[in-house]
Amino acid sequence: MDLRQLEIIRAIADTGSFTAAGEKLHVSQSAISRQILLLEEELGEPVFHRIGRRIRITPAGESLLQLSHRVFRDLQETVSTISDKREALSGTMRLVGGMTVCLYVFPALLAEVRRVHPHLDMKVTVGSAERSIAMLRSGAGDLGMITLPVEATDLVSVPVLEEELLLITYPAHPLAKKKSIAPADLDKQDFVLFETGSITGFFTVWVEGDDFNEPICDAARGILDGHFILSRQLGAQGHYPAIDILHSVSRLTSAIATPAQKEAGRKVRGALAAYRDAEDLIQLGAYVSGSNAALDASIRLRPELIDYLRQDAHAVSPINETLSRLVELAGRLDMLPAAGGANRR
Repeated sequence: MDLRQLEIIRAIADTGSFTAAGEKLHVSQSAISRQILLLEEELGEPVFHRIGRRIRITPAGESLLQLSHRVFRDLQETVSTISDKREALSGTMRLVGGMTVCLYVFPALLAEVRRVHPHLDMKVTVGSAERSIAMLRSGAGDLGMITLPVEATDLVSVPVLEEELLLITYPAHPLAKKKSIAPADLDKQDFVLFETGSITGFFTVWVEGDDFNEPICDAARGILDGHFILSRQLGAQGHYPAIDILHSVSRLTSAIATPAQKEAGRKVRGALAAYRDAEDLIQLGAYVSGSNAALDASIRLRPELIDYLRQDAHAVSPINETLSRLVELAGRLDMLPAAGGANRR
């Protein structure tokens, strides 16, 4: 006796015939009859009585039918229990780590975790090793990836990666002639290092299908102090650098720009946004001049705005001149009158 024969008994009892049972289990009627015959030979008594074209289950068959119900119910409960233990995680997992880890290690891990556990919300915080350890201790972080060794006996550390370190120096340096360098060779050498706690750097993130909301790009935007978007469309138009100003942002602007510069930037971005929102109407000739004063000013000054955003690869633009021109353009946007006021509709 096996599970298949118990399944056949259930199918015959449910459908009332060997033929219908075969259709339900996607096997031939003869295969059903053969399995019942083998089972009856094994038990030494009939499981079903054949009365013409009808069948009736025997007491032995009824016992096997009840056994079949219990066995398949136990099987289903066992499978459900196993599935529950492997159920996708949910809730929030807070990850902490340095800039390099967050940009070059976490993205691949996050993509795989999101595939296996789509309902798990992952939050990433970038910071120095000291800050990451403090967040783990305070409960603000659940898991962290930082450089070992970690002087924290209250935390559990598990090595997961080995990172190769390279020494870079000028060709005439004595160490440049060595085929291998031991740690002792570095004693009393001068090094160029970031200041303590610094995580400054530029990172390039390629996105698939120009989808800037895909998981890795979205995670990178969440941990960086700012980002600038390189637009394929602007590049195709010969606009270089092909930076999409409206989708680029810096969280440091408030700390490094003067109030006048921030206000000028807001006005110029507003003019660019107004033109982009109405670009289809403008290109079709459907926009009526004078309908929107801000848009009129943006249209009239657009050649100069685009010229301001373009720069040759080898051109030099001193920061003071760049900022002065920004303020000048913002002032001109305020001074330009609405065009075609008499034609408003």
